[in-house]
Amino acid sequence: MPVYQEGVDLWKLELIPRDEGEKTVLDLGCGVTTPYRQFLEKLGFYVALDIRASKRVTLVADCRMIPIRDKSIDFLWCSELIEHLDRSGQERTVGEIIRVLRGRAVITYPTERHVNFPKDPTHKPVEIDWEKIVEPRTSYRETDIGEAIVEMSYE
Repeated sequence: MPVYQEGVDLWKLELIPRDEGEKTVLDLGCGVTTPYRQFLEKLGFYVALDIRASKRVTLVADCRMIPIRDKSIDFLWCSELIEHLDRSGQERTVGEIIRVLRGRAVITYPTERHVNFPKDPTHKPVEIDWEKIVEPRTSYRETDIGEAIVEMSYE
């Protein structure tokens, strides 16, 4: 079991593939501390994208316009980002995820049922109708603590 690191929800580590190798990995909205970096970089070539610069962010960009080639990401991790965007931003970001993805994506975010949702004034309800996304294959579920898990896959 990994050692606790601030910002890492240990249960989310089960969503990260265990097979190390030559994947191109995008940590979308990684945050300036890149809390999941140590787990994601084991998968291959790791890119930490955030709108704010820091020594740990490798690509400073807006998630609504990802400056990466179409179908070039094998594994995309997006944790605790999408709930900070308005509806238009959510839709554009999901469109960008689909555009750059060639493998699998995991998106997690707190829903309005989550205890911390009302504590952050930047939280907005995620208004994406995940069931309408046909390509790539998409699944949505909620945990009993009110955390949403979306998995998308071309695999």
